[in-house]
Amino acid sequence: MRANSVISYSGAIALTLLVVSCAATSPKSSKGKLDVGAPEVYQAMDRQGRALADVHWIADFHDSKLNALVKEANKNNRDLAVAAANVEIAGARAIQAGSDLFPQINGLSRGRRTKQNFIGFPIGPGGSSPILQSLSNQYDLSMDLSWELDLWGKIRAGQSAAVAELQATQTDRAAAQLSVGAQTAKLWFALIETRQQENLARRTVEIFGKTEKILRDKFELGIADEQKGLASQLRLAMSDQATAREALTRQKQQREQFSRQLEVLLGRYPGGALSSGVNLPQMPSTPPAGLPASLLDRRPDLVAAERRLAATDKRLLEAKLAMFPTISLTASGGRTSNDLQSLTDGNLSVWSLAGGVTQPVFQGGRIREGINIRKGEAKRALANYEKDALVAFREVEDALAAESYLSRRERDLIAAAKLAAEAYQSADEEYANGVGDVLTMLTAQRQMVLKESDRLIIRRVRLDNRVDLYLALGGDFKERKKQAAAAAEEE
Repeated sequence: MRANSVISYSGAIALTLLVVSCAATSPKSSKGKLDVGAPEVYQAMDRQGRALADVHWIADFHDSKLNALVKEANKNNRDLAVAAANVEIAGARAIQAGSDLFPQINGLSRGRRTKQNFIGFPIGPGGSSPILQSLSNQYDLSMDLSWELDLWGKIRAGQSAAVAELQATQTDRAAAQLSVGAQTAKLWFALIETRQQENLARRTVEIFGKTEKILRDKFELGIADEQKGLASQLRLAMSDQATAREALTRQKQQREQFSRQLEVLLGRYPGGALSSGVNLPQMPSTPPAGLPASLLDRRPDLVAAERRLAATDKRLLEAKLAMFPTISLTASGGRTSNDLQSLTDGNLSVWSLAGGVTQPVFQGGRIREGINIRKGEAKRALANYEKDALVAFREVEDALAAESYLSRRERDLIAAAKLAAEAYQSADEEYANGVGDVLTMLTAQRQMVLKESDRLIIRRVRLDNRVDLYLALGGDFKERKKQAAAAAEEE
């Protein structure tokens, strides 16, 4: 049922918008009210760049398994199911908000049987006459109509606000879908990195175990030779070995935790059985120079904030128009008869037609304060919009700046890991040949493991940062005029 509901989601929303658009229009964009000093292009990036990317951001990682996981999350994630239900609710409210534009017609059918007593009639001699009684039936069949004429546009303003709120809810769902995709990618990367860390910890246990055995053998021989210092060296090696075993256990635990988190995101039972890939994907191509700040126009949370701001403007107009007279028409037509079969007789038809004007005179300040409430809501919506825009610009600039810093850090850590491995190899050979000391060898092997672990971490952090950049931009680096329609078709 979940798959069917997701497949039918786009069609249902399209139908909702079609019905709503027949009677209402969406408010104009409120982006012109935004005053945050937005630049034409983002600043934290090199001026030299490459051609704009031409694929969806998930495809940039060239990981078929990740692509499949994101599609599964889009289909089965419970947060997205909630967001889809919210859109359905908002669509129904938008249609409901315009129902008062049309005449309200109610049918009525009624039957009544009445008994009456005529006490004292007729007046006979001695007053002993029986009480006269009368039984009567009455049947009514009518159609009643009431219609509020929206001369001032109050109802249309309310419906326009509801349409904007529907659009905001739709973009909330788009934001949730973008977030779920980002969470899926990050958990997938974390699962792979944890597996790599687990493999490193397993190799470390073997290396430290080898060192411990060498020192234990020397220690046993050293007792007979009355050599000093071997006991402390052996204990250091044993400590390293225990630490390596703890790291292996910790990585196994983290791998299962990441697996369960990802399974829940995918709508699966969290059994911790999801297996990861072996290697992290390569970094996607460098962001192009001069990314236009207009890319942020497609970011769903900003679009939603703008639509809510537009809705508050219409709600304010609706509150102001409540001060105007309400003009309404009522009409009724039908037939009434004492005999059910006579209701078909056209001679028994009755009808009425009336019109009225209601002008608020004294409401105890209800209308005036209602306007003040709407003004306050509009100010709050504008402040939230500006705050969200500033946060969005910061997130993009941070992610762009981090691209450069993280790239240099990874380059240095790769070099450090290589040198540490070479240092351990040399220290191991020197110790085996009797020209090196054990403390240097122990230090070298710890450093080798530490730098290799850091190298794995920095690659995952770089991939996470690229996901953050796509999330901050609301997509990849290419402007797509029909991106929303393409996304709907893709679902």
